[in-house]
Formats: sequence, C-alpha cells, structure tokens
Amino acid sequence: GKVFEPPCTERYARWCERADWGLTQSPYSIFAVGTESSDADLPAGECGYGVDWVLNDGSLVISGSGEMYDYSPDDGDNQPWAPYSEDIISVTIQSGVETIGSNAFKECVNLVSVTLPPGLVSIGGGAFLYDAKLTSIELPEGIETIGTDAFAGCGLLSIALPDSLSAGGLGVAALCGCSLLSHVDLGSGVTSIKSGTFQNCTSLTELTLPAQISEITNNCLDGCTNLAAINVDPANGSLCSVDGVLFTKDMGKLIRYPDGRTASEYTIPESVTEMYNGTFQYSPFLTTVRVTNPDIHFASIAFEGCSNLHTVYAPCAWNLAPGSNDHGRIAEYATEVNPVHGYAPMMFLWNDDCNVCRAYLVCDSCGDRGEEVTGVTVTSAVKTPATESAMGVTTYTATVTYESVEYSDSRDLTDIPKLPSGGQYTLVMVSAAVVAAVVLLGAAVCLRASRKGSV
Repeated sequence: GKVFEPPCTERYARWCERADWGLTQSPYSIFAVGTESSDADLPAGECGYGVDWVLNDGSLVISGSGEMYDYSPDDGDNQPWAPYSEDIISVTIQSGVETIGSNAFKECVNLVSVTLPPGLVSIGGGAFLYDAKLTSIELPEGIETIGTDAFAGCGLLSIALPDSLSAGGLGVAALCGCSLLSHVDLGSGVTSIKSGTFQNCTSLTELTLPAQISEITNNCLDGCTNLAAINVDPANGSLCSVDGVLFTKDMGKLIRYPDGRTASEYTIPESVTEMYNGTFQYSPFLTTVRVTNPDIHFASIAFEGCSNLHTVYAPCAWNLAPGSNDHGRIAEYATEVNPVHGYAPMMFLWNDDCNVCRAYLVCDSCGDRGEEVTGVTVTSAVKTPATESAMGVTTYTATVTYESVEYSDSRDLTDIPKLPSGGQYTLVMVSAAVVAAVVLLGAAVCLRASRKGSV
C-alpha cells in the first residue's frame, strides 16, 4: 500500500489535542516513514486551517475545527477531491466545521446526500453548483449566509431556509436553475430577494413572501414559466399581492406579473405609477393589457417575450408612434395598440334656438367625443327682461344624469323682443295644440269663403 508521510509537527499536535479524536480517526493515515496501513490508499488531505477531508467508498467526510478553504471557479477543478468528484455520493460535514468553502462541492454530479452540522455559519458561493442529483438538503439553524449560486443548478425538490439567515444573507442566484424546485420556505430571517434567486425554477408554481421581506428584484423570478401566483403575508409592510400579482404595499409600483398566470386579459390598476423592467416579461398567456393611468412610468421592456400579446389599450395622451419613446416601444411587442380615452366630463351641444340640447361623454385628455347620453331636459327662465331700447335675455339650462351623477350646462340667448314704444308685451303661454287648432279653424273659414265666392 501507499505510504503517507506524517503531517507537520504543528498539525500532528492539533490532532492530539482533540479529545474526541484518536490518531486513527485523523483524516490522514499517520505512520512513520516506511509504515503501511490498509487505509493508506484513501484519498485525504487538508481543506482548511484545522479542517481535513477523507474520501472512503464514495463518502466524503469533512472534519476538524474552523473554516474550510474557498476555491476559485476560475482556476478549474482546484478542490483537492476534484479528481474523485464523480465518485462522491455523499458529503458529511462534521461538528466543528464552521463554513463550507466557495465552490467546494461544485459539479459533484453523483452527489445525492449532504449532512450539515449545527454550528455551521455559512455556505459559500457555488458550494453545490450543478449538483443535479442532490434532491434534498436540511439547512440547520445557525446558518447566516448562503452565497451566490450556492445551490444553482441543483436537483432540489424543496428547500427551507433557516430563520437564522441574516437580512441580506441569501445570495444572488442562490437557487437559480433548480428546475425541479416546487416549494420554498423563506423562513423569518432573510429580508431581501436578490437578482436571479429563483430564475428558471420552472417547477415553482407558487411563492409566498413572509412578513419580513421588504425588497425583491423583479428579475429574481425570470423564467419561472409555471409560477401562477406570488403571495404575500398580509402583515408585510412593504409588499402586497392582488390576484397573485406583486405590488408595493401602496399599490404604486407593479413589481411582477407571474409568468405562469393563465388569465388572458389584465388591467393595470389606476393607482400604479411605475412598473419595473420586465414586469410582464415572457407571460405567454397574456393577449390583452389595459393601461388606465396616463401618468404611469412605463418600462421599455415591460412586455418583452409576451409571445401572444395582441392588444394593448394605452392612454390617448401617450405618443404611441413606434420607437418614439418607452411608450412607443409597446408597438414592438403588441400586434395592436389602441388609445384609451378618459371619458369623464360631459359635452353639451345646443341648437341655435337653445330649445334642443344633446349630451356626449368627452375625453378630458384629447377631447375625443364618446357616446351620446340620453335623457336631457331643457328648462328656460328670463334672465334680463326686454325694454323699449333693448331685447331681453333668456337663460336655457340642460340637465342630464349619468351613472348617478348630474351634469348641467346653460346658455344665454337674446331672444325677447323689445317693448313697443309706450307699451309692454303681455306674454301668453299657448300650447302647441291650441295653435294647431287655430290654424286649422282659419284654414276652414278661408275654404268656405273661397267656395262662396265661386258660386
């Protein structure tokens, strides 16, 4: 068998000081030069100051006291067990080890089991990157940070983050590309969800943000094609969810429309004044979107990748010419862009005599005339009586009710004739029926006189 040289005196002394270790438990086989052992062929070595490793029949054991080394992703496979990475089936971190080094178990493609000790403080970036067969892991309380890409590309089915995780302790893209991940418990420690955290987690159908989450980047959920709803704990003071769509608490910002939401139409609430880039990005079910607030800050790539988006109804005040500005870029993603008018005020159109008036809804942004409103009534009253030197003025008032709101408009018309010199008019109200009867009677008298004259 292979003969191992004894470790340096300093390391040998450290091993001897560990009460729970006998020398035979050292991750190195310790012999005098020239001595053989049945364990001498086991791959083993140092992976931290006071931390060692040994690989035995597919089981990698990390033991000792202190922090593991970090390994650079730019230097290739520089972990000491890299030559055996395909043989590693399980990893056991023993009590006393405080950290898992960056990229420590990266691309251990056959790794299926990981055991972590209490007292572990951090998991380095890329620690389990691309370990596709790792389907579960239990994270003990005490872990404060999980680094960038720590579990990216793993085969995890679910994960529960410990409550001990610090506010910003969940790293960028920590779970990116975990395509089998269907359940996440965010715990009560972490307060921010960083860029790419759940990107391309295609099995994730629902995500619940607990009360302490105050910040979430919109692209942390890019590529979650089956995510139908983003829910928020009602006690959350920063965020809220309406029908599975994520907003700031005051509904002023629309943060994320989930990619897997199956509704074909969506109306952006009027309270929204800002949308994040990619808010609706890659939402394949959306066919129609309505924008109601003309003052909304419209992100330029809000609808990028919405392959079935046909119609966007946008405020008429916007310049919707293709390429004109962020608003105009809507035309790049939607087949059809239609202006939306804010028909709120009422337009009244009078005839010349002011005895007939018609009412229409009108857009307060562009003045476009909408539908006619029926039921207009016109009343009149003398505003200024006529005199011998001047005609009098009549005020005509039109009134109509629409959606329980009464609208009115008035016109003044100088239509009362001057008084004759030395006299005054006596105004008599005569009905149209009486006038018609008099006209018919006069016509009959004239007809009789005409017949008598011809005899």
